[in-house]
Amino acid sequence: MIRERVNNLIGAASIRPNNPEYGDYTVRVGESAEQLARKITESNEVEKAEAKDGFVNITLKPSVWYEELKRILEEREDYGLLTLGKERTVNVEFISANPTGELHAGNGRSAFFGDVLANVLEKAGYNVEREYFVNDAVSSVQIQELGKTALGKGTAYKTPYLEKIIGELSGQLKTVGGDGEAGHIVAKRVLKNIQPFVTDVLKVRIDRWFSENELFEEGKLETAKKKLPTYEKDGALWAKTTEFGDDEDRVLVRSDGTPGYFLSDIAYHLNKARRADILVDIWGADHQGHVKRMFAVGGVLGFAEKLQILITQIVLFKEGGERKKMSKRRGELVTLKWLVNEVGADAARWFYLSKSLSTHMDFDVALAKEQSQKNPVYYVQYSYARSHQIFAKAGVEHFDAEPADLSLLTDSSELALIKKLAEYPELIEDIVTGYERTQSYDLHKLTTYATELSAVFHRFYETSRVLVDDAALRDARLALVRGYQVVLKDVLDLLGISAPEKM
Repeated sequence: MIRERVNNLIGAASIRPNNPEYGDYTVRVGESAEQLARKITESNEVEKAEAKDGFVNITLKPSVWYEELKRILEEREDYGLLTLGKERTVNVEFISANPTGELHAGNGRSAFFGDVLANVLEKAGYNVEREYFVNDAVSSVQIQELGKTALGKGTAYKTPYLEKIIGELSGQLKTVGGDGEAGHIVAKRVLKNIQPFVTDVLKVRIDRWFSENELFEEGKLETAKKKLPTYEKDGALWAKTTEFGDDEDRVLVRSDGTPGYFLSDIAYHLNKARRADILVDIWGADHQGHVKRMFAVGGVLGFAEKLQILITQIVLFKEGGERKKMSKRRGELVTLKWLVNEVGADAARWFYLSKSLSTHMDFDVALAKEQSQKNPVYYVQYSYARSHQIFAKAGVEHFDAEPADLSLLTDSSELALIKKLAEYPELIEDIVTGYERTQSYDLHKLTTYATELSAVFHRFYETSRVLVDDAALRDARLALVRGYQVVLKDVLDLLGISAPEKM
């Protein structure tokens, strides 16, 4: 990528300045700025290097940008592929909602973030396993409570949706041996409904639906328990997690002899650690308190260095100026199915992904439904459709960009568009390497980039007429439009959002 070439030239890490008056790249070097500026001006790729206030502002020659556009046109969907991952395996575990009812709208944040993160990591050269952990163990509290509701002994998770499923399973439920077995039967049916919704409607790929019950059946909890320093108190078995940085020791086995959820989580992470080099967990805000204890245990069992835990903050939904509230246990749900039906899968994805995972967000349902350029996803998709209209008006079905003379692209709007396209590989690198700096992946930068790129394209479209009489200039500008299509389509593919050729 171009930034890497610039960094190699100056021997330091450069950034793109927000103000184009400061050149294409800038680097802070302090007192040696004047000396470095003189040195790099000698490069045949540098048009100008200026020292100012301890910074060196670097402007590259147009030929560098023409080469990059040519590369985009040649590599097409492979443009932006990186080798950062070195083919290491990453396990991304996300959604993992308890199978006690429909997915609620809050689950959408994990669903779409996990899916897009997996796409980005693959683009960066990792092998990615996408996993959904199904909390279906017969002994779990959630499944026990679900079973009580199924057998008419409780009301937890009760909704018309769940009542319908219980009715359909009434024959099987008459012969069960207890609450846990009843809950497990209902959970299996709930999961059977969730799976096609996730894969076919949300377009989220899951490589493995991992059943918690498997850990019990294969004795993995006993194995995990034996690996930890423990003691007994009040009839329960406790892990000495305070010895490894936790705030307090944690229960592994309750006083009634049933395993706690923490022991199950430990066994599951040991399983994943054998299968992957990096473990990415995407958890809801209600699991914030579990982070420290999991790293503490990971330090004992040897998977802490592999572990990355991302917390999705709360999503609030606004419709008609009012906020919708939800509680899964009380059956008050804004379902993800309702939201996708209301705004469409593309808008749902965009709005969830447009904010940092670590921030609370208000999802504006009315704006997401709007079919105008006020709606950012509509704005971006419209720019893509507009680019295809250009070729339709030109009567060119199969345009060959290879012979185009790209050096004819000298207008400031043309060069600005090429430079914006060339940011794409840098963006992928920044998102993937960002975890080392912030313990997060800033996927919202993808939607920001798509919006900014579309805005630069719209300015180019308005100031540089593509279909001019000069055939050579026309072909050069068509080549630039094709390059725009290549990059924007790839960004939208990473986001899992459609790229319509007509709107």
